[in-house]
Amino acid sequence: MSRLSPLGLLQRHLEGLYRTPRQAPIERFVIDDEARRELARRGAIRARPGAREEVYVLDEGDGLALAVYIDAASRGALERIGEDGTLRLAAASFGDFCIALEAVSHFVLLAHRAAGDRPVTQLELELQAEVDKYLAARLLRWRIDCGPLPEALRRALFQRFVLDRALSSEQRERYRMANRCALRYCDFLERSFIAERRFASLLRELRSFFRAPQSARLHRIGF
Repeated sequence: MSRLSPLGLLQRHLEGLYRTPRQAPIERFVIDDEARRELARRGAIRARPGAREEVYVLDEGDGLALAVYIDAASRGALERIGEDGTLRLAAASFGDFCIALEAVSHFVLLAHRAAGDRPVTQLELELQAEVDKYLAARLLRWRIDCGPLPEALRRALFQRFVLDRALSSEQRERYRMANRCALRYCDFLERSFIAERRFASLLRELRSFFRAPQSARLHRIGF
């Protein structure tokens, strides 16, 4: 059996976490800078200048297709994550890891909703990605220690982020909303499950949240 690529490991991790059916390998959908420029030139996508990751939904007439862009720096950092075939994190590459994980998170949720012919909003995609980044950092193995302290991770993901200046006001507000919702939800997960090591209950909660529509997600969080 061939070893999974780092992107494949991330996809397998999320599909296992949420117990979703296996989808086609994400590597089949990854485009490089040249392909991204060509798709933008043809008008198939609207590429955001300076974006380090984006997932595009393409209308192919008889159905929809996905294209996943992750910049070269993040893809390069991932190559070191899966050196021994397991998914571990290194503190020095955590930022690049988060960029790649966000793209994989978007891909997994989009593929799952498409398979069930159910809609998904941009807010849901951003919210799920923020939650997935927190969970990955809390639950995956780290090279140098047993994992980041919850408060340090909380600051890194939810307080010290900087939004791209190229974003529109609508996009900026959506990212802020997703960040606020994810912070509240991750605090709930930390208090109710992770701190008490109630991992079976944590999995049930996460799988229910993953499948819930946006209105139910926001109601559960308290927004």
